[in-house]
Amino acid sequence: MNNVAPEVVQRNWAGEGDILEIVKRLMCAADKMVGKGMFLKLTKVFKS
Repeated sequence: MNNVAPEVVQRNWAGEGDILEIVKRLMCAADKMVGKGMFLKLTKVFKS
């Protein structure tokens, strides 16, 4: 999603609610569950 304009993501979202807000809440929850440092390491692994 970082490589696409927010408008494109929202236009193509078939689910309910604001996808950008949903992702934002999901990221915050993941930070709390696994800790910010570990979460950043995991995101780097999956970006590769």
